[in-house]
Amino acid sequence: MKDFKSLKVFVAMPGTSMGNTAKYSNPESVRKNLLTPVIDRLKNRLNIQDIELIIEKEKLDSAPIHQSMFREAQTADVYIADLTGANPNVYLELGVRWALCDGVTIMIAQSVDDLKFNVFANRAFIYSPENLIEITDKIATAIENGLKNNICDSIVRLNNDTITISRLEIKALNDEINRLKKARGEDLINAAKATDNINEKLTKLIEAIEANPASAEAFLELGKTYRDASQYDKAIKTLRDAHKLRPTDSIINRELGVTYSKQKKLDDAIYYLKEAVRLSPNDAEAWSNLGGALRKLGMIEAPNSFNQKNLEEARDSYVEAHKINRYDLYSGLNIARLNILLSKWDKTLLTQAQEQFKKQVLLCRFAVQEDSNDYWRLFDLADTLFLSGEYGEAYQVYDKAISLIPKEERKDKLSSVIDPFQNYLSASVFSGVYIDEIQKIIHTLTTAMAL
Repeated sequence: MKDFKSLKVFVAMPGTSMGNTAKYSNPESVRKNLLTPVIDRLKNRLNIQDIELIIEKEKLDSAPIHQSMFREAQTADVYIADLTGANPNVYLELGVRWALCDGVTIMIAQSVDDLKFNVFANRAFIYSPENLIEITDKIATAIENGLKNNICDSIVRLNNDTITISRLEIKALNDEINRLKKARGEDLINAAKATDNINEKLTKLIEAIEANPASAEAFLELGKTYRDASQYDKAIKTLRDAHKLRPTDSIINRELGVTYSKQKKLDDAIYYLKEAVRLSPNDAEAWSNLGGALRKLGMIEAPNSFNQKNLEEARDSYVEAHKINRYDLYSGLNIARLNILLSKWDKTLLTQAQEQFKKQVLLCRFAVQEDSNDYWRLFDLADTLFLSGEYGEAYQVYDKAISLIPKEERKDKLSSVIDPFQNYLSASVFSGVYIDEIQKIIHTLTTAMAL
């Protein structure tokens, strides 16, 4: 038996008259002579003093009566339907009770003739002035047994898998399901971030989105992973889905811009990267990526023509990134790379750029010592060595960096390393041995992309 500390007993009965043939014609007399004694017996038998007897007509609520009646049909611990006079409203209420609740439901009447339709086949307690004491005990016993044994006494729900649940409970369950889905999605995202296997990463991130389709982070990480795998169309679609969920997220705008830049859709790339730096002006990475997209735009018609203005804007973007983090090698080295290209119009910038690379060698060596498995740091060191004329060591560092890139990601990563060298050749800013060495390193990197 459920551990009841209180009970609610609701009685559905005619509101004014019990019918022409009823011996107890007044509902109040039924309350006094039958219902109240039943409650008293229940208090003694169940040792529960807080038992509330509720009769609809006695309520003083302002809400519509049917709203209250049907709510009680669902929530009352014990439901007594007095079918005396075969009152249609009471039959309606009884049907609602049977539909909504397994039990405990008790039928009473003053005459067998009051039991109509399917009700006739069910147990009902017939009461009269002559049997009040006996019937009171029987009703109390039936209620006690129903509460203790948790038996379904509804002819509608008997042997039926249907249950009744409130909207609040459904909302609570849905909220909990959504919480668990979100938590599972977050766990899958974390698991994806922890693995170096790109196929495993893709699988986990797809599962994360299935678990929580509202997770912008899952779409963001999946888009970045598709990009690492050089699946740029899928990356764009996935990142746009992330953008729909969080259009003002600077990181999503940044990564969308980076991916459009990989596709060489430079107008789109610049739009989203400018939006990223507008939303987050201190995002050095966004400024650097904007610089990269502007550099590509400045070189898009090379070797036939070059856009000096775009290249200067690209350098300015890298300068902004370097202002935010003056220890950032990426932005600092790209300022030097842009000066090499801009030396097409100002020859002094080439010497200045080469000096910049020489000054960065020690800092790049230190960065590699801090993390010798970071292939980007190795590429930075290799570039500084190469553009400082230290070709032998540069090639050794390039080879090590290439070996650290997962094969599935080499095409995407190495294309970023090759681009500046191809730009140097297109702009014809180097001469002599530099050209031979640049062609050689382009061949080395291109070959590695195909492996």
